Amino acid sequence: MKKFSALLDIVVVSLVLVVACPAFGSIFISPEKNDSVSFDTSIAGDNSGGPFTGTLTHGTTTTTWNTFCVEADGGDEYFFNNATYSVYGTSPNTASLSGNIVQDAAKWLYWMYGTNQSNIQGTIVTLTGTVTYKYDDSIKADRTSLQEAIWHGVTLKGGGILSTPMDDAAWAWYNTASAAVASNPEFLNYVYVLNPGPAPPGYAPPGSLGEAQSMLYAQIPEPASLIVWSLIATISYLGVTAWRRQARG
Repeated sequence: MKKFSALLDIVVVSLVLVVACPAFGSIFISPEKNDSVSFDTSIAGDNSGGPFTGTLTHGTTTTTWNTFCVEADGGDEYFFNNATYSVYGTSPNTASLSGNIVQDAAKWLYWMYGTNQSNIQGTIVTLTGTVTYKYDDSIKADRTSLQEAIWHGVTLKGGGILSTPMDDAAWAWYNTASAAVASNPEFLNYVYVLNPGPAPPGYAPPGSLGEAQSMLYAQIPEPASLIVWSLIATISYLGVTAWRRQARG
C-alpha cells in the first residue's frame, strides 16, 4: 500500500508539473540557418517596435511566435511587413551586424511576456505619488511601453544603451526586471536572438545594412533540463507529503 501511495504521489506531481509548466508556443521556436522567416506588424505598438508576429518556415513546417526587435538606433536595419527572409543565424545575446547585446533584464521581460504576463508590473514615484503599472496585452500603449523597456535592456556594440524614449510604465517594468534577474534565473539561458539574413531583392532601403532587424525568441528547454526540474519538484513534493504524514502521526 505504501508503494502504491508513493507511486500515486509521483503521478500527482507529474500532473501538477504539466499544469504548472509554461504554455510553450507563443515565444518558443527552433530556428535553423537558412529557414525562412517573416514578420507581421498588426499587433505592434506605436513606436515602430514590437510586438510582432513572426512566422518561421522549416521545410513544410510553419510555426508562429510573438517577438520584439533589439535594434532601434541609427535606422540601418529594417524589415518589410510580411516579406520573406532567410535565417542568417542565431545568438544567445547578439544582433549580428549592429552588434547590439541583449542584457538579462530584456530577456526577463520577454520571457514573462510569453509565459507569465502578470509578473510584468512595477511601481514608480511621481509628483502625485506612487503609481503601479501592470502590463495588459490588450492595451496598445502597454505593448509600446514593453518594447521601450526591452530596448532599454539592450546595449550598443561600443557601449551605451539604445537611445529610445522611456515612459513611466517602461521604467517601472525595466526596474522590476533588473531586480528580478539579480539571482540570474536559469530560464534566461533559453532566450535567444534570431538574425534574419539579407533582404529579398528590392527590399533593402538605400544606405541600409541589408539585413532585417534582429528579433527575440525562446528555445524550449532540452528534455534533460525538464527532467531535472521535474525531479526537484517531485522530491520537494514528496518531502512535504512525508512531513505532513509524520506530523499527523
